[in-house]
Amino acid sequence: MKKAAFCLLLCLAYPAAQAESCMEMSASVSADYINEIESILNDYKSNLQSVKEDYLVVQADPTVSFEMLVDVWQAHHDYTRQYNFYVEERPNTFSTAYQSEKWQKFCEDNSLESIAEANAEKFEKITDEIIVSLEKRVVLESLEPDEGLAAIAAYSHGVAPQITLKSERFLGGLIRIGPLFHSQHFELMKLKQGKYIWDRVKLGWSSNGTAPVYTYFDFADRELNFEVNPGHLNFTGVFEFDRLGDKAGADLLDRPAIVLQSLEQQYPYLLKRLAWYNALAPDDPFLNFYYTKRYGKESAE
Repeated sequence: MKKAAFCLLLCLAYPAAQAESCMEMSASVSADYINEIESILNDYKSNLQSVKEDYLVVQADPTVSFEMLVDVWQAHHDYTRQYNFYVEERPNTFSTAYQSEKWQKFCEDNSLESIAEANAEKFEKITDEIIVSLEKRVVLESLEPDEGLAAIAAYSHGVAPQITLKSERFLGGLIRIGPLFHSQHFELMKLKQGKYIWDRVKLGWSSNGTAPVYTYFDFADRELNFEVNPGHLNFTGVFEFDRLGDKAGADLLDRPAIVLQSLEQQYPYLLKRLAWYNALAPDDPFLNFYYTKRYGKESAE
């Protein structure tokens, strides 16, 4: 009887010891996580200040503050929701893990700390992406006399490891996009005046029992091109790549409504400040119609 009672006490004490260990681990992990998040936020604030200083040097529109640009890109990267989750909610989740049956197992297998580290890394990635987006936006603020902004959009139906766009200018260089897989790429970039050609889609190295060869689909002879008009925001169409097995096709489509949606979300102040030009289909009346309705002016030119 005494032996049975001793066993019962031992069995009851073991879960209690586990609970105490989990409680200590929860408190430690939560404290470390809060310190890491504070460090990330401090770095983020410091980086924002640095980008702001760069912006103030090239600021072309005094009515558009740097804080307005921050609001745009924080919204684009869903910063508020991510902040609420990783900064406001997660510390409490980790500190009370010992109380939750769902989270207790992460104490038992000692993975609570690695989960917290992964969460901090995800939040840091979001702040890094916002800084990169703002840095790219600052570059677009001012133009040289022979430069324009070009809205570059591409969509791949299938796998497109790398899409290349080239300039006809000597040493104009290549613009590389990808990899894309049933997805869209959108970017506003500063380009020199002139003609640009959607050149090819590179697939990479392949071998069928022979020597490896570099394979690609070449579209240079399809005349998938557009002209960049300096001093304007150029709508260049949407490059659409369609691949099925070892066959592929491509087209350059006039889709200003699709492009406008992305520009409204990411570059609203450039969209309002610059004159527009349909670099793919200059005679398409849609942009002038939209511009007049949106801004109450007569023309996008």
